[in-house]
Amino acid sequence: MQSRRKSADETTRVVFRRYSDGQIIALFPDVPWSGRWGEVASYMHIGQHGAADYSHVVTTTKPASEKEYTGLLNELRRVGYNHIKVIKRAKLRKDDGRKSKKNT
Repeated sequence: MQSRRKSADETTRVVFRRYSDGQIIALFPDVPWSGRWGEVASYMHIGQHGAADYSHVVTTTKPASEKEYTGLLNELRRVGYNHIKVIKRAKLRKDDGRKSKKNT
């Protein structure tokens, strides 16, 4: 499936994390979900795309191993994420135009 996103040819950085119940979440630290600071796009098997507070998820989960996230990575590729770079953690940029939590 070819993505219709404008950024389909750009590399998308993804952080995979594991909740205590075993569910895996993909966080897209460079893709803001809203104007709220720290809220990024995420993807899970159930529910698919949604918002996630990046710092909260990283604090309350553990890094997912390659074996744990392979199924979700394959699903992301099937829905059009063709250029994925898996990273362990990301620093959110303060200059991305989002408001800080204090301002919302």
